[in-house]
Amino acid sequence: MDAPLFQYVDHWRVQGRIEDVADILADGAGYARWWPSTYLDVRVTRPGDAHRIGEVGVIRAKGWLPYTIEFTGRVVENRYPHGYTLETDGEFSGRGTWTIEADGPWVNATFHWAVRGHKPLWRWFTFLLRPIFESNHRWTMRRGEESLRLELARRRARTPAERDRVPLPPGPVPNTLRGISRELLDVLCIAGPGRPLRIQHSATIVRPVEAVFAFVARPENDLAWQPEIRDVRMTTPPPLGEGSQFREVRRTFGRTLVWDMVVTAIEPNRFLCIESTAGTPRYRGCRHFEAVDGGTRITETSEIELAPLLWPFRGLLARMSLRPVAAAYRQLKALLEAG
Repeated sequence: MDAPLFQYVDHWRVQGRIEDVADILADGAGYARWWPSTYLDVRVTRPGDAHRIGEVGVIRAKGWLPYTIEFTGRVVENRYPHGYTLETDGEFSGRGTWTIEADGPWVNATFHWAVRGHKPLWRWFTFLLRPIFESNHRWTMRRGEESLRLELARRRARTPAERDRVPLPPGPVPNTLRGISRELLDVLCIAGPGRPLRIQHSATIVRPVEAVFAFVARPENDLAWQPEIRDVRMTTPPPLGEGSQFREVRRTFGRTLVWDMVVTAIEPNRFLCIESTAGTPRYRGCRHFEAVDGGTRITETSEIELAPLLWPFRGLLARMSLRPVAAAYRQLKALLEAG
């Protein structure tokens, strides 16, 4: 039986400099340190030339499923800082390409992965279990994006104390029934296929950008302008910075949601990004602040992962979810412009 082909295209979007993202993704030996949930061990067995061409590494990796894979990767093209391409052999044979692009204060990283799996499990059961194998891949990539954000935060830290406040990256799932069943439930009930539900809204407030940012960047102020928020409590000491954490209780569409949040990126008067570390559905969002004539334009972009059964209703859910967001920003505008 021919080895089954797996093809994926994954998109990451993180705050930072393109050079920093390129350096992290190009450092093969460092993957096991900053992305430990997936990369258990990476050993560079043959260095490449000045541009890394010909570099060979032996990789041992896993997802939430209870098996590991081993393969070698060889760098065949380097377009620093815009990405690189490697060819793989072993239990995975094929080709992977990172494409990295700057987008203002953001960096978009896309991974194209086309490989054949040579484990007997894949050869004989992919026709039946392909959705589970693909969920395993999506799980690894979600953890990778989260870990990259944390690594960028550590690199931006100005002091050892600030660096220590950055949470550790998520680790590997133990090969126990309890650990595996938890991730299987997560895949079946939370992680929808494809991209998550995305919501974007902008508002212009007739106040200086410094005043708008100072108010919005205090989570405890959420109670004053977001009607769905029932409680917000900081769980790390001030001041608010990358790695700061808080708990949010929200009542929406008849459901009470409890999220533990972490600040993944912050730059005064420019942007503030957060994402959930516990609670469902998974959430991530950023608010961008821009000085305009007569005031401040604030743009919020949020992503929420849907259960697979809800995916066909994505359009309707997006419209429904936008209404309370728009109402909150009307309240914020009225509150701040009233002084």
